[in-house]
Amino acid sequence: MQPTNIPAPVSANPNPGMEQGTLGFAHSLSDTDTLRYAVSFGNLRDKTVYLDAQKGIDIARQNDGMEIKSALQTTSPLMATGTTYSATSGSIPVLLPTWVDRNLYDITKRDTPLASGMIPRVTNNGLFADYVRRTAVPTAVWQQEGTAKTSQTSTYDRNAQAIKFAYAVGEVSGPMLVASKIWQDALQNEIQGHYMSLKYLEENTIINGDTTSSTYTYAWNGLIKSTSTNTSDMSGTTEITLSHLDTAAQTIREAYGHPNLIITDWRTYYRLKRLMRDYVRHPSPSNVMDWGFETMMWENIPIIPDLFMPTTATERVLLMLDTQTQNNIQLRVLQDATFEELAKTADSYKFMIKEYLTMIIIYESWCYKFYDLP
Repeated sequence: MQPTNIPAPVSANPNPGMEQGTLGFAHSLSDTDTLRYAVSFGNLRDKTVYLDAQKGIDIARQNDGMEIKSALQTTSPLMATGTTYSATSGSIPVLLPTWVDRNLYDITKRDTPLASGMIPRVTNNGLFADYVRRTAVPTAVWQQEGTAKTSQTSTYDRNAQAIKFAYAVGEVSGPMLVASKIWQDALQNEIQGHYMSLKYLEENTIINGDTTSSTYTYAWNGLIKSTSTNTSDMSGTTEITLSHLDTAAQTIREAYGHPNLIITDWRTYYRLKRLMRDYVRHPSPSNVMDWGFETMMWENIPIIPDLFMPTTATERVLLMLDTQTQNNIQLRVLQDATFEELAKTADSYKFMIKEYLTMIIIYESWCYKFYDLP
């Protein structure tokens, strides 16, 4: 049977007594009911048969100008929950594609000043950083002419610090390798992330390494742990002052060192900055401040804030170091960070970034530590 022609629906003229917001139907509707009806049936009259297979009625399929749903807008429901997308799928695009920003915004990125050159990196052959120190020189004396001469010798000791091994291991599945190329290369992003994680590990260990902790069992003791001769306990209450820096520098110089680097956290850095602010001078015609706050200096010694320094209140630390005299603090590197592909055992690409190095401090008495700062 051919479908019967159904005339275009015509709404009944509204009754003058009807409330505002009602359609011209036989009965009054609330605004919510009207909207719900219109979304489903458009302008069809109430009680209209819109689907009857036996009579061949399917108004939704007829192209007679009838509109079942309201006009499609950007605010219309354009997302559908696809249960086949994943077991816990949320909404996925149906009609309008989404365009992902081509940039990868890395909110994990941190500066690593010590691992990036503030502590000298020195090549090292062999599995040990092996070095000899002269710990005492002979004693020279004044003598009368012709008297017997007694020979003397210097005193030496030998030290060896084992090279340590650090790894960052990554893996990207085969489907991910292919599918990710429509946005960014997942493998390259992971390789970059693993390089960064290795550098963060290095910076953290330079500062906080402690071989008595399970985190650093296979690493080395860092600057905080290694500086044990010249220390000041600030008891969690005593703020750092410029006179404290004077004391530290004097102590190092009297031990024959030459302090050249100060490392601390950002709170202590700004504490020192406030103390120096009264003395800032702006020499003409240069606009560069004498104290150089961009890279703040004290007695021509740069003060470096490092995000890996302790930031917990009453546990902050300031270190004054001599890294240069006799190459006092060194990162001895057997092999720098190197990419290596690993064996293929599944539908994935597995790799690692590895490096072999350790840190040595020739004479830790050329360092000073203020600990438990507020």
